[in-house]
Amino acid sequence: MVNVSYPLSRYDPFTSPGSTATITTLDGTDSYGTSKYIRVWVYNASGITARRCRVYVENVWLDKRPIEAERSLLHWTDLDGMYELSDMSRGYRNGHYVDVCASDSIDHRLQLISQKALKGYHRFSESGVYRCELSAEAEKPCHTAHFVMNTLRQQGLEWFTGYFDNGI
Repeated sequence: MVNVSYPLSRYDPFTSPGSTATITTLDGTDSYGTSKYIRVWVYNASGITARRCRVYVENVWLDKRPIEAERSLLHWTDLDGMYELSDMSRGYRNGHYVDVCASDSIDHRLQLISQKALKGYHRFSESGVYRCELSAEAEKPCHTAHFVMNTLRQQGLEWFTGYFDNGI
């Protein structure tokens, strides 16, 4: 079974250290800024090694209105271009972070860190409560885990709160 952990008591996704955003323009000048990410910890809770581990964004809602229903893979943190982890040994300590979404001081939109984002999709600027259904899975005999993430944004510029529900 592939599980997802979001320890609310120990981790604040909005005040934790973020990455630095860098944008290079055609004339060669760089713009620098800071980013904030929401990440989830994915780990294998079963007795065997999980193979071909993947985490998906399944659905996205804005203020209870569906705005995206096409499934897309999410990015494994700090593994460039990696949307599928080949092996994950059993145990919480053997898990790995997955990037769910981000916003930065250069591009204030909520950006899901998905394969669809590589093509310009999954960038949202409307204010409101975004609800994302996520799933984690691996090749059989491992199982799938589902959970829902809620993120509040105000005026498309800042995130004020975020939390995860245990189920759908």
